[in-house]
Amino acid sequence: MYNNLMFSDDDIRRERERTFIPYYCDADTISTSSSRDIILDPAIHTGKDGVETTLKHGVAAYRNVLSEDTATDLRSWVMEKNKNHDITETYWFGVQTGKHREVLYPSAASHPSLIAALKELTSHALLVDTLEQLLGPNPAVFELSFITSYYGAAPQPWHQDLDKDHSEYGLTLAPSFSLFIPLQNTTEKAGASHFCPGTHFCTELDKEECDAHGFALVTDETNNFWKAGDGAMYSGRMYHRGGAHRDPHGPTRVLMIVSFTSRPLPHSEYRMPSLGTTWGIKYNMFGHTLQDLAHADTVMAQPWATLRAMGLYKLPGTDWGWDYVTLSIARMANLDPGFDDGDYEEFLKNGCGFVEDMETLPAWLIGDLEKYRSDEDKLFWEFGVETLDRLVNVTIYAYCAFLALYILVSIILGVLKICTKKKALTMNGEEHAGMKQNGNTKDTDSPTAAMNGSQSTRGKKNNDKNHSLPRLLLSFVLRISFLHIPILLMYIHVNNSISSSRWAHDINSNVLFKPPYPAHPFDHPDEDLFISYLRSVAAVRYIDVLFMTLLVPAPGSDGKNNAIARGNVEMNKLWGTIHEGNKEYYSLIEEFAPHNGDDESGISTTTPSILIHHAAKHIVQHIAVKSESRFFDPKRIW
Repeated sequence: MYNNLMFSDDDIRRERERTFIPYYCDADTISTSSSRDIILDPAIHTGKDGVETTLKHGVAAYRNVLSEDTATDLRSWVMEKNKNHDITETYWFGVQTGKHREVLYPSAASHPSLIAALKELTSHALLVDTLEQLLGPNPAVFELSFITSYYGAAPQPWHQDLDKDHSEYGLTLAPSFSLFIPLQNTTEKAGASHFCPGTHFCTELDKEECDAHGFALVTDETNNFWKAGDGAMYSGRMYHRGGAHRDPHGPTRVLMIVSFTSRPLPHSEYRMPSLGTTWGIKYNMFGHTLQDLAHADTVMAQPWATLRAMGLYKLPGTDWGWDYVTLSIARMANLDPGFDDGDYEEFLKNGCGFVEDMETLPAWLIGDLEKYRSDEDKLFWEFGVETLDRLVNVTIYAYCAFLALYILVSIILGVLKICTKKKALTMNGEEHAGMKQNGNTKDTDSPTAAMNGSQSTRGKKNNDKNHSLPRLLLSFVLRISFLHIPILLMYIHVNNSISSSRWAHDINSNVLFKPPYPAHPFDHPDEDLFISYLRSVAAVRYIDVLFMTLLVPAPGSDGKNNAIARGNVEMNKLWGTIHEGNKEYYSLIEEFAPHNGDDESGISTTTPSILIHHAAKHIVQHIAVKSESRFFDPKRIW
């Protein structure tokens, strides 16, 4: 599974799995410079409108995600937490341009105001409908945080939350969207977030274009501020930034962030979670989904939250999100932020996301990093495996030592008990004999005395038998057996259940996270030459028409990327009057897509080459000359 997750530094694999051409953006890329074009009204807009707005601009705004009272109560709680600097609810990652900014990563069930806010969020029908059309039913939660910006906070640089080429791998990398909700009315001067719409496909971008055309979101034009409780959901690939807080009289800005990605497919997941992001969430909040937010006080409370985060157990009626273990392995395999060589010391210092200070552990319990520095690709993985092995071995040794000590102490106490009992019986016998020597035989000759003497003799024999060493050892063995046999039987049952599960089968058969495409049909003897050949695609302009030879009908797989490219939009305007051949081609594609592919996930593989050939012929002959556009698929120029 670990090798299947290695993607970032695998050049051959990256070229083979490309589904979208690198975009080099300029001013024409910016889709709008006005907040009006991205604001949706639940009274008139539907989830379809939300999807179209999000795909076109990379961001859509939603009114009244939280009520004013809920936003106010939640803000008060966050400000109080910031004062206390609760180490149990901070994470080992900060935020860009962190001076005068704080980040809080709480548990969802940690306060009634947060529970109420999450419930309101999930009841916003337009937002939820849009989100599920973009990412599929009940998407996974991968961020729950609050950023607080005080007066004096500098503007962040324009940035994407994901790797810049994330949009080029629609079947390999799962997409993600983040929801920003200010908890107070926020003006541009007080640090409102800035967005650069249309840049969510950009591999390269001159950020000065965002300086010129990007804007701070305004949802209340009358008062010119971003209203408390209104949300903006944007693609993690779109350029954005936190604004500077330059208003000495303005309120401290508190921003709630909840991020979502496609929920992992059961048994057949091939997509990796988003790379390049910091995953701003407390460790016990991993593994949860959108629907869980509506029941945070129960589903996301302890101990269920930690069990879900570790991938061990989920409550009936819930779905698995991305668990902490799987995500950590994926991030280790790709040297994601926080899991490369330079992050090792900070990783330990902050307790690997679990405890306050990992450095308090003895050195002999922690893996030896120096042994693995020569292989940076597996640095954290090897370190983690060795550390886990050491912890397991120490646990086994400690248990064996405890068991040996228990046996030794039990034997000593048993022997002492036997000796004490024998001594007591001996003393009683001597006392009885002394009474006879002193002539006190009045009662001993009676029948009752004879019977008592007989019973005393039998009792002594029984006591000797009950307190013999073999008897005590047998009792000890039975106690140990009664303690361990149920545990052993439970272990055998759980081990057999896991070993025979589909999950274990997927791992053992190398199905889980297996790359979505087979190896290239030919192996070139010169890998460098082969890679340079694959990279020989010309730079794509925004007016060019793009079409995919890889059909992606599943939600959350970025299959609609090409539909909103400007060249494609212009082509579609001409479609019905000029290009009957192409029209027929698209009808064939629509008919073919849902049935193409053999895997149980329903994801299609590749378009037949004859379809591609005829489509390319029609496109070049009928459209390219008229529109001055060029036509691309991810692998070749037509």
